[in-house]
Amino acid sequence: MSATFDYTKVDLYEVLGIAADATEKDVIKAYRKKALKYHPDKNSDASAVEVFHKLSKALEILTDPAAKAAYDKVLKARAAAKLRERKLDAKRQKLKHELEAREQAGITDEQKRAQAAHNLMAEVERLRKEGSALLEREASLLRQELQRQSEAETLPTNKPSEPMRVKIRWKCPKDDPTNGGYSSEVIRCIFEKYGPVETVVVGTKRNGTALLEFASSESSLVDVETETGFQTHPLTVTWLSGRPIEQETAGEQETSRPGPEAAKHKTYSAREEAVPNQACDGDFEELVMFKMRQAEERKKVVEPPKNAEGDT
Repeated sequence: MSATFDYTKVDLYEVLGIAADATEKDVIKAYRKKALKYHPDKNSDASAVEVFHKLSKALEILTDPAAKAAYDKVLKARAAAKLRERKLDAKRQKLKHELEAREQAGITDEQKRAQAAHNLMAEVERLRKEGSALLEREASLLRQELQRQSEAETLPTNKPSEPMRVKIRWKCPKDDPTNGGYSSEVIRCIFEKYGPVETVVVGTKRNGTALLEFASSESSLVDVETETGFQTHPLTVTWLSGRPIEQETAGEQETSRPGPEAAKHKTYSAREEAVPNQACDGDFEELVMFKMRQAEERKKVVEPPKNAEGDT
C-alpha cells in the first residue's frame, strides 16, 4: 500500500488536522489521537486502513527535520502552482468576458452604422421623389442673378475710367474768415447743376482753393470750366483728371478763364451771392445768407488790408 501512496500529492498537515507551523509535539499528539480512531485493530472499515497508513507516513516525515523541510518545499511549490493556475484562470475568464463584450459591441456598432446608412438613403430617396423646394428656389435665384449680370455687362456705363476732379481757385484775402463766401456746401451747391458731386475739399492752409470730384460722367460736365461763381470773387476751374472727351477734342486753348460763351452761364452779383444756385434747397440758402451776413459784420469791424488778393 505504501508503494501506491504518493505523499507529494497529499497534505500531511491536513491528514493530522494541524497547522503547517505545528511543532514536533503537536505532530505526535495529533497522530496518537487519530491513530486510535483509525487503527485496523479497532476500526474494521476498509478506508480506515488507508487513513491509518497516511497518518503513519505523516508522523514519519513531519518528525524528521530534513524530510519535513523537503516536504514543505514540495507543499509550497504545489500551493504556488495552484495560485498561478487560479490567477491564470481568472485572467482567462476576464479575457474571455472582454472578448465577448467587444464582439457584442462590434455587432452593435455595425448594426448602428448600417441603420444610419439605411436612414440616409431613405431620406435621399424621399427628396428625389418629392423634390427640394429650397433647391428649386436657389436655382431660380441663381438664374435671375446670372441674367442680371449678363444684362449689366451689355449696358453702357458712364462711370469714368479715372476720377473726374477739378481744381477751383478764386482771389480772396488771406485773413478773410469767410474765404470769399465759398464753403464746401456752397461750392457743392454751385456745381451740382453740372452733375452729381462726390466730394468737395476746401483748402485749409490758404484761402481761395478747393478740389471737387464728380460722382459720374455727365454731358453737362463739358461746360464746367465756364463756371464763374460769385461776381465779387469769380472762380477759375481747371480739370485735373477725368476731363470729358468732348471738351478735349475741341482744342487745347486756355480754359482757365471763362470766354464769351460763358455768358449763358449765370454770374452771381453781390446781391445774389447768397443764392448761387437756384437748384439748392432752403437749407443751403439759409446757410449762405448767414455766412454772408457774418462776413459783412466782420468787414465793418476790421478793415481789410490793401492789395489783399490771394496768390493763386
